[in-house]
Amino acid sequence: MGIAERRNREKEQRRTDIIDAAKRLFFTKGYNITTMDDIANEAELSKGTLYLYFKNKEELAFTIIYENIELIKRMIEKAAQYKGTGIEKIKRIARIIPDFYDKHTDFFDFTGNLDYNFSSTPEPDSVGAKCAAIVEEIIEIFVTVLKEGEKDGSMRSGINVEKTAILYANIVTSLLQRLSVMGKIFNQQRKYEPSDLIGQMLSFMIHSLQ
Repeated sequence: MGIAERRNREKEQRRTDIIDAAKRLFFTKGYNITTMDDIANEAELSKGTLYLYFKNKEELAFTIIYENIELIKRMIEKAAQYKGTGIEKIKRIARIIPDFYDKHTDFFDFTGNLDYNFSSTPEPDSVGAKCAAIVEEIIEIFVTVLKEGEKDGSMRSGINVEKTAILYANIVTSLLQRLSVMGKIFNQQRKYEPSDLIGQMLSFMIHSLQ
């Protein structure tokens, strides 16, 4: 391994260490309470080194968000490539969601608490703008699948596919964020697991398309 390659690997590892440290603190202490000093200490790096990789706490938060959105996008893309009808593809996508939620509950709790912090339009070329762009790509996947469903007759005609894709994407996200905070309470009061409520919501959505 050459010197340049080793330095690049060390740099990439340091960046990963910073992101992992930020995740631990954001997911436990919360975004607002966590400082860049906290993240530097958690990553066992100087604050100056931290700023070589990320210009501020917001950029770090959006980096974590982007990684998770990119992951779910890849899973949705794979399901959408299934050789079947539009409604069958929607059902395959729906099966991804409860499992993803179970594995990433802390992420949904984190993003739910961030909504009021990042309500403005992100700067062009920022990580926040990349997050917005990849969300649009996911919505376009849904639009394509809904059009396929209308065309092959597996879904009812007359659906406004773009509005439906935007609405359903936001309903799903909002419920997952809500459950990450209130899931234990729902379980204690009603004896429902989050997966039960997620499954019921997805069943309603699928039924509405047929």
